[in-house]
Amino acid sequence: MFQSTGIANQTALSDGPRTARYLDGLAVGSLAGFALAAPWSIAGAQISVGIGILALLLGWIRDRRWESPKRWPWTIRWIGVFLGVQALSILFADDPAHALHSFRGSWTYSFPLIFYLLLGQDARRARRMATVLATSGALAGLYAIYQSASGHNPLAKKVLEYHGGLYMAPGTLGHHLTFAGVMLPIFFVALGLAFEQRSELPRAVRAGLVVAVGAGLLLCFARSGWIGAAVGLLVFAIRFGPRAILGGAGALALAAGAAYQFVPAIRERLASVDLASGARFHLWESAWNIGLSRPLIGGGLGSWRELFAIYKVPGDYMSTAHPHNDVLNVLVETGFTGALVWLAIWAIFFWETRTRSSLGMGITAGVVALLVGGVFQCFSTDEEVAQAWMFVVALGLTLHAAGSGPNRAAPENGVAE
Repeated sequence: MFQSTGIANQTALSDGPRTARYLDGLAVGSLAGFALAAPWSIAGAQISVGIGILALLLGWIRDRRWESPKRWPWTIRWIGVFLGVQALSILFADDPAHALHSFRGSWTYSFPLIFYLLLGQDARRARRMATVLATSGALAGLYAIYQSASGHNPLAKKVLEYHGGLYMAPGTLGHHLTFAGVMLPIFFVALGLAFEQRSELPRAVRAGLVVAVGAGLLLCFARSGWIGAAVGLLVFAIRFGPRAILGGAGALALAAGAAYQFVPAIRERLASVDLASGARFHLWESAWNIGLSRPLIGGGLGSWRELFAIYKVPGDYMSTAHPHNDVLNVLVETGFTGALVWLAIWAIFFWETRTRSSLGMGITAGVVALLVGGVFQCFSTDEEVAQAWMFVVALGLTLHAAGSGPNRAAPENGVAE
């Protein structure tokens, strides 16, 4: 990486190749550490990010040169614009000190750039990190199966919620919704790997990864995750043509019907949806009213609780910790300016990483699944979810960039990444 497409592409190695190999090993170690830790521990994952930042800084100190931002993917540049809008909203917030404090939670938006530089436009490295992520996610899925069947949560004293013979699995992340958000993109990474023609793992092993991660996603009993996964599967089916999309929709409908009919836990969870009270709609209406009251730049980061008390519409409510919608949460904090930029990031990402490769399509489907799940939940502000999301984004950008970079791998089935 440090000799080619990471830091300092063309700089001579004044201190010999040993330092370059050491820094490259540090970069690989930080990426692998993150991929291993992401489904299990925010601390382990972010320590790995810190090691990666150290590797990049040491490379910059050695080479006295940084890759020009003009060469960064447009997705990363627009993430930078969004961070700028967030910073601007602090100046206009009712409580700038609180908004500035809340800005710390946005540091996960820097992860795509960090991971992209560490991956060095190397498609082989990206695939290996995807494999590490899927393998770790599969182990977390197996742990979720144990939790759901036994009701035992060895790492916490909290009693697991019971549904029709099974327990709601939170993994080691403390909450079933957080676990769902992390497992959602990992499931589609595993699915993409399962259909790759070239892989270091046997196809049966890759299929096992999909099953294990999918089981974990199912047994967290997060309805927003289930909806996101269903839409993501239809997006993934695009790779196989219109018949696959129709067939996939039919298969999903049959599977959902069978699960509702024959699995009491799933039937009980789905039956718990309360549309009559309009609790979620009241949250959304309140958030929309806040956005209309401060349309240009919003109320500032972390302003939801204070503004919700002012603009709350009458009616029943569920949890009021946030608007339970990613776009509306961005609207509250940064106005229509921030919401439009945030949506533009994902439109640009899909355009920039358009592909017919299995892993690339899996990554696309995973991001779609998060966006759809984010209609009912705030995934982008859940730090464990956000960091896994940004890691997958960096994998997708790297696979696409490798199609025209010096580390380009042979195209799968004759199709360039």
